Amino acid sequence: IAKSMKLSTIVIGMTVVAFGTSSPELVVSVDAALNNVGGIALGNVIGSNIANMLLILGVGVAMAPPHIKSGELTFDAGGMLIASGLFSYLCWQGTLGLSSGILLLTAFAVFYALSYRREVKNKPPVATEILHEEVEEY
Repeated sequence: IAKSMKLSTIVIGMTVVAFGTSSPELVVSVDAALNNVGGIALGNVIGSNIANMLLILGVGVAMAPPHIKSGELTFDAGGMLIASGLFSYLCWQGTLGLSSGILLLTAFAVFYALSYRREVKNKPPVATEILHEEVEEY
């Protein structure tokens, strides 16, 4: 589906990895929340994000440095910092409730929509990208 929408392979891969690595944490956090053990749910979310950002992203970049334009990096890093700041602010306020969850999910949906729009608007078709990369290598 993503290929038919002309999304790049990096966006597809990062989305699959993000959802794939976060699914187990989601199950643990939901179970902890249903059993009134909010500290475990919160610690699981924070620990998972730290591990995903530092380990997975770091190992991936060390193995194959991505070719990223500075504007893309600014947008993605800014989104990550805003999300982290918003989450920290909500935690600082006290209990994370339904309204906090809705706010965070809405922020995620907006970021994802903006990422999709930027990807479709600013990128040539995937075949053109691959052709240019192969030409540059030789």
